[in-house]
Amino acid sequence: MTYHQKLSTLFLLSLIALSYPCILNGFPLVFGDTGTYLKSANELFIPADRSFMYGFFIRYTSITDRLIFTIITQSALVSISIYYMTISFFQEKILRNYSIAIFLTALLSAIPWFSSQLMPDFSVGISSLMIMTFMIRNKFSYKENLFIIIFLTLLISLHSSNILLSIPLAIFSCATSFIINKDKLLAIKKILIILIPIALSVIFLSSASYKNYKKLAILPYGNVMMLARLMDGGVAMDYLKINCNKNTDYKVCQILPEILKFYKEEKDLGSPPGYASDKFLWGGLNDSIGGFPETQKYASKIINESISNNPLKFFMDSLNGSMIQLKKVKIGDSFDPEPVGSPTYHSLMQWYGKKIYGYNESSQFKNGLNFRYINKLFILSFIILFSLTMIMTIKTKNKLLIYFVLCALVTYIINSVICGSLSAVHERYNARILWIFISIGAIALSMLLDKEIKEK
Repeated sequence: MTYHQKLSTLFLLSLIALSYPCILNGFPLVFGDTGTYLKSANELFIPADRSFMYGFFIRYTSITDRLIFTIITQSALVSISIYYMTISFFQEKILRNYSIAIFLTALLSAIPWFSSQLMPDFSVGISSLMIMTFMIRNKFSYKENLFIIIFLTLLISLHSSNILLSIPLAIFSCATSFIINKDKLLAIKKILIILIPIALSVIFLSSASYKNYKKLAILPYGNVMMLARLMDGGVAMDYLKINCNKNTDYKVCQILPEILKFYKEEKDLGSPPGYASDKFLWGGLNDSIGGFPETQKYASKIINESISNNPLKFFMDSLNGSMIQLKKVKIGDSFDPEPVGSPTYHSLMQWYGKKIYGYNESSQFKNGLNFRYINKLFILSFIILFSLTMIMTIKTKNKLLIYFVLCALVTYIINSVICGSLSAVHERYNARILWIFISIGAIALSMLLDKEIKEK
């Protein structure tokens, strides 16, 4: 077999490895938000509270309405990102090292679970890894640059948080690669290129928002979600307690006693930061005052005045949420069964009725999924491989290894800050990033194997 034949075979095997949860489940994994994306895919509907691009992604990858092709595509994107990282480190034994990186990542991290799910969460880590890889590579051909721009534009636009994550990561990775390569012109060229997919993603999402909701924003109702989070943190709640008696234009004031009671109950239960805000948004309270279209009219004003009145409290709440999110790395909270009558089940019935049998017979629907031992395996694997990475970094002083470790750590921290301060704290949010450390650890293992072979 030629090199390219072997690479193609390995790539096809990687798709199976990265899709194994879907294969074992008997159907693509789903989540409560999946229903909205399926609606977007089939009605070309533009959601106001999430990126429309993932719905379109499902539409054009689920060939003949077979959702398994969407899962295969997602796994392919993961595999491509790991391949590009691998060739950044090695000029020889690429196939061996690529296979080690792929199969250790598939077996010892959460990314196969995200790539097997009809959700855009799989794109968060891939877009970050591709930015890291692009910034440190010294040479890319014109075709490769074009491919990277298209690839990253797709990935970043799939999830709104990718935009917030990509900008600081691009700046940090550019600065770090400049320190390593000492090439100012190359660093400027790369940051300009990497800004193209970020800018295109902003333009795509904002244009769709303006066309459908007459609002120039990445998410038309993003301010409503932010308001709910600030009520949970206390800043907006303090503001409303004072101003609701003065301003009757805020419909949220009509149910302020109910909101106060509800948020207090969640706090007494020990719910993580932002958990109550999720229930406010989708649990009925927001709908009782006109829903997103009504609340978005005054949400921004409350947000701006709340933060300006008490910036310290906002900072401390954001810091608290970020610190709690830092410690959350498990999966499982987004893989609960979607029962009959749920929006996701209804969407599957409506547009994939002939295939609903597959979901009804899936392990997720029939028995639920148990992640107790899987999470222990992932955490233990992270500890072992991260320790190996640090040992190899100290021992070899390999600049590439140092670069990827630093960028991965910064990505993890930035993601924690974004999710912990602007959204609700959830276990899965950092699991979307943690798998990158496993891939880097696999690279460190390959370097160790090369070193031992040379010594022999």
